[in-house]
Amino acid sequence: MKSGGKIFVVHPSRNLLEVVIEHLLERDHLETALVLFPNRRPVEFFKYYLCKKIDRPVLLPELKSFEDWLVSYAIGVMKEPVQLIDQMEQAWFVYKAVEEVYAEEKRKVPSWGEFYPWAIRLVDVFREFEMELVEVGNLVHPPSVELHERVIDLLMRLKRIYEAFNKKLDDHSCTTVGKLMRSIADSSENLPDIPVYLVGFYALTRSERAIFRRFFERGASIYWHADIETLPEFYKNWLKDWHEIWQIEPEVIMPEKIAEPEIHLFEAHDLHSELKEVGERLSSSEKVSSPDHTAVVLPSSEPLIPLIHHLPEADLNITMGYPLRLTGIANFIQKLFRLVLGANPERGYMTSTLIDLFNSPYIRVSKETIRALKEYGGGFISEQDVLKFTKEDKDYVRSVFEKIIHPLIEAKNLRTLGDAINTALGFISPGRWSPFEKEAIAVILENVVYPMKEYAFSEEEMEMGELHELFLEVLRTTSIPFEGDPLTGIQVMGILETRVLSFERVILIDVNEGVLPGVEDINPLLPRQVRPLLGLPDHLKEELIIRYHFERLISSSKETHLLWQYCTTPGQSGLDDKKVRSRYVEKIIWQKEKEQGKLFEETSEDEKFRRSQITLEPGELTKKDYLKKDTDLIDSFKVSLWAIHPTMLELYLKCPLRFFYSQVLKIEPPSYKDEVEPAELGTAVHEALEEYIRTLTGIKTDQVNFSGVTLKKQNLSVDDFFNVFIRKLKGKDFYRRISPERKFLLEETARFRFRKYFEEKHPEETKVVALEKRLDPVKIDVGGHGRYELKGKVDRIDRRGENGDVRYIIMDYKTGYTGNVKTKCLNLTLSDIKSLALDDNGLRELKKHFSTIQLPFYIYLWGRFLLKKYHSSFTSWEDITAAFVKLSENGGLAEFYPSRRGNGNSGYNQWFEEVFPEVVKFIIRHLFESPYWYPAEDKEECKYCDYKVPCRFSV
Repeated sequence: MKSGGKIFVVHPSRNLLEVVIEHLLERDHLETALVLFPNRRPVEFFKYYLCKKIDRPVLLPELKSFEDWLVSYAIGVMKEPVQLIDQMEQAWFVYKAVEEVYAEEKRKVPSWGEFYPWAIRLVDVFREFEMELVEVGNLVHPPSVELHERVIDLLMRLKRIYEAFNKKLDDHSCTTVGKLMRSIADSSENLPDIPVYLVGFYALTRSERAIFRRFFERGASIYWHADIETLPEFYKNWLKDWHEIWQIEPEVIMPEKIAEPEIHLFEAHDLHSELKEVGERLSSSEKVSSPDHTAVVLPSSEPLIPLIHHLPEADLNITMGYPLRLTGIANFIQKLFRLVLGANPERGYMTSTLIDLFNSPYIRVSKETIRALKEYGGGFISEQDVLKFTKEDKDYVRSVFEKIIHPLIEAKNLRTLGDAINTALGFISPGRWSPFEKEAIAVILENVVYPMKEYAFSEEEMEMGELHELFLEVLRTTSIPFEGDPLTGIQVMGILETRVLSFERVILIDVNEGVLPGVEDINPLLPRQVRPLLGLPDHLKEELIIRYHFERLISSSKETHLLWQYCTTPGQSGLDDKKVRSRYVEKIIWQKEKEQGKLFEETSEDEKFRRSQITLEPGELTKKDYLKKDTDLIDSFKVSLWAIHPTMLELYLKCPLRFFYSQVLKIEPPSYKDEVEPAELGTAVHEALEEYIRTLTGIKTDQVNFSGVTLKKQNLSVDDFFNVFIRKLKGKDFYRRISPERKFLLEETARFRFRKYFEEKHPEETKVVALEKRLDPVKIDVGGHGRYELKGKVDRIDRRGENGDVRYIIMDYKTGYTGNVKTKCLNLTLSDIKSLALDDNGLRELKKHFSTIQLPFYIYLWGRFLLKKYHSSFTSWEDITAAFVKLSENGGLAEFYPSRRGNGNSGYNQWFEEVFPEVVKFIIRHLFESPYWYPAEDKEECKYCDYKVPCRFSV
């Protein structure tokens, strides 16, 4: 069987687009042909090469990406008009289909917001069935591997859900790219009767293969960019299949002379040194004169902004967009969401979150108001109390609540959410926006807010957490485009954007394993073991596709620079990650060794392999070159510091440098999309325990019942508490970000640990005195630095014991690791404290005696409160102890002072009355007077530090 089509295998040393143009001109197809590419970028370069080839006006062929052409053609041949809908609209129709199927079985239907992550995954599943021309069926026999309950639930009803989904699309005259692709692949209608050129395609789905076969039968020309001697895997399979049908032999197009690209390798010790090298290599070369001269290629968009700062002053065309989620405006909206999500109807707003919002550059709240909020010290604050703290800006603060905060609280669906965000953006100061911020505002309004208000589900009522998650999803998929001439200067692009294109010089950064190739993203609904059971082929190996484009890009260049990082960095899980060069670099090195029969270091290529150098003078490694404290910065921090909290002292005692990063510079630690945030998890646990115990005892927040309300273990219910905990958890940012699998693991782990605490470690009977109690402040005079208030809030206070041996026990819930509590500090005397030097030695000596300063701090504040209120009845500090409740382990207590030493231990009393206040004063004086921000010396402190990357002292 013969076909009218032809396959051309163009050697990478030849410019593929120039070859196609030559063929179009030779065959006189220029004005009549349809030329299709894998993506849109080659269209502009095609026009550029055509202008170089001919110097007269001409009519261009139809130049399109394959998907753009398919959508316009498929919709054009339909008998009835249809609307192409995006992934969000498709997810809504999937949800309505699931709702219908579940209702038929009288099954509980999850809410739209709860089901949304699964709906998005089902959209991807249905698209793959359509692209692969596979009939959708149910999963009859689940595989032996363990699957999430929701996965099995959906896959066993997959066919009915798909049928209901398609009916809803038809009822609304809507369609998807997958359905259009399938309709053309299955159609018997003729394709356009014009010359067709299919340029640069590699891995095809079954529907694409079917359409390409029909094009080929009608005489289409197909162009591959590869070396026939080392044909990539997908081309081999393609050629084998078509050879069996048409006995086709490809036509090979070779250059007059094959020139191997010159490859330069550079190993950097961090991102900065890598990008610095990129800038230097570009600065030292000749000026870029054509768009196909130099391309700087990034496997991901993460280093884009740092890269731009390292590039020389020259014309740039940046094809990658800047993620909208990383802009200041998006961060402002996130802070607003966090404030509303963390609000408590009875207690108001979280004070720290409100201060964070007021500190935003888009809000003009006075420093005096912010200072008053910091001095307030409570965990929550009502709107009325906030207004009491304001003076000259009271009207403005009231407007912030009315124009920004209230509309978001009142939002019940996407339409009202869009209105709330629109109102908020209209309120903040437009005159202070930079051009980039103005562009970000425009993109948020045009690409996020306005479409969000027009979705089919825009009036569906949702919880605030669900609204937040949907807003984040749109935000994550939106970028701010860089404006520029696509055919001018240095091209900065992603690796998939380079498809079909050739450049004289290629600079490829971050060629690290795990980045190039990246980690393949597997849909949890379609793990590898499930695919064959549903009739789907093995998933196209993303690694094989990226490898082809990587090798083609290098082979088509004259000069390639590959740069990577070789270093150890803290991983998202807390374990160290080692960055190593990609397997693609290893292959290049191995090929050079094989060609020359010697180790790479002994080959002539070794001179093109350079490493970044860190030059250290003799003795630098042992030199204590600490970060010097800036007097102006310290004075500024003093002004903002009105109260001393135990966590502040604890942080400074462990690592003054970390204190500097977080408390003085206020650098926010990074967050990861699919990681549990310990701070937010801890907040959910605290809120749940407070609400649950308050329900059982009737004790109000911040109230003290000195007699105590009896709480018996037999009245505790793990299931009732767990329901409260899950409700609190669903309101946290990280919970909405993490995958269903992580949610399941987190919930089951939490259930196990709470059960251990309630059933095994909670006392049989106790008397609860206070919950979430703000301890009365105690003022101390710190030498020439002024008077400060010591403030603290405790999670819970109980009265325990009997027969005259009754003590208050102050409890602090800990969801992270908690070591043993040591009381070596009780051996410190006044003379010991006075002899401590204001340097690293003095701090080190004090730290030896304290495993924690939080617990004695709480004992001190509570004891001073009892002395003030019940001076005659309070006889000994031994009547008070404090403990960490180790919820992450078994719920046991780590007590500061677990056993009484006898009645009226004068040494213990004297220590709290005289020594401990001096300890606090020393730490404050050390903060203000010591010359340096000393780093931690304990490697355990560095191991999980959020600032490990920028800190050169981390061990």
